[in-house]
Amino acid sequence: MGGLTFSGSAEVLAASTAKPIRRLYAAGEVTGGLFGGNRLGGCSLLDCTVFGRIAGARAAAAAAASVGTAAPQPAALTPGSPVRLRLAERRFLTASAEGDAAAESHMFVLRFELPSPLAATGAAVGQYISAAVPLADGSTTKRFYSPISRPADAGCLELLIKSPPPPVPAAAAATHVGVATVGLAALRPGDSVEFDGPFGGLPFSLDGAGHLAVVVGGTGVSVGVQLVRYVLHAARVRLDAAASSGSEEVAEGDRDASPAVTPGLTLIWAVATPEQLVFRSRMEAQVASEAGRSVPLRVVFVVEEGGVAMVDPAQPPELHDRQAGRLGVTPGGSPVYGGRVSPGLLAAELPALPRPVGDGAYMVLCGPPPMCKGVRTAAEGMGYAPPDIFSWV
Repeated sequence: MGGLTFSGSAEVLAASTAKPIRRLYAAGEVTGGLFGGNRLGGCSLLDCTVFGRIAGARAAAAAAASVGTAAPQPAALTPGSPVRLRLAERRFLTASAEGDAAAESHMFVLRFELPSPLAATGAAVGQYISAAVPLADGSTTKRFYSPISRPADAGCLELLIKSPPPPVPAAAAATHVGVATVGLAALRPGDSVEFDGPFGGLPFSLDGAGHLAVVVGGTGVSVGVQLVRYVLHAARVRLDAAASSGSEEVAEGDRDASPAVTPGLTLIWAVATPEQLVFRSRMEAQVASEAGRSVPLRVVFVVEEGGVAMVDPAQPPELHDRQAGRLGVTPGGSPVYGGRVSPGLLAAELPALPRPVGDGAYMVLCGPPPMCKGVRTAAEGMGYAPPDIFSWV
């Protein structure tokens, strides 16, 4: 028994990417994951009933959406037309501390099903959506979120939320979470939330030579994750085309709006403790990948407390690094700084300005307002043009 890994929507996931295999669903004894590779005795019937129903409903929706047409599916979200989406899966994230010991990150991913398994959200990279979050008293509150799912991801919308693992304490303020976060943390698979959008977007194009700096703090990393996924996907498309003797064919479901050219990218990720770096291992693996090297992609970690534990002791920092707040590098080669994002850090880790004509420098900021304001001021002092700096706050 067991063997196939599947999502909360009963989609079979590819072993290499953990992404759903298009139009392939599973339930029952071919699947594993609920209790590891096998299952507890006496629960097969419940497993088959629950996930069989989900798999059947999603397969039927996919079949209905594709009847009589080969055209791309319309976007699932349209501004001004709210849509209720069902929560399919909630997954608490952990960061791997030294020795691969799991450490609580206080972050989790909510995966919502789109009405059609074949449709994407319609949100371009850098756009955000609104959610009418249900509260305990029966009311709702509107909040805005940047998805971490890629624009071309079919059938799902994924959000990254910061909150302690359940049960969420009643005194939310004591744990630095708001009422909307408490409402989202209380959701269970099968519950639904009303979404609207997408809204906004980057004021500059990602198609062209240059360098993009993404500075994020806390759950603002959602923006960084989406941008990194988009840029790396574009790089993979180029590499695959080159490997296919210049073929421009792209697999169905892998078409982003403009995957032809993307700038180099530096992600500066600021957190309070290393445990909040929930995508650290994945990001460092992407930096080392063929696509990451071709971009090129760099990741810089900024940790208020505990950053020394991330540093490779075999590579001690130079004296000038210590003076700039740089603690060293991880075993994967990514720089680690202590404290907070500073003008000295930006000057040390970002390309010098001005850059050649046609080879611009752009910056995206997402995180606590004081951080964004300080980084914007420092970036303008370095020579970044104000129109080329975009901040969500």
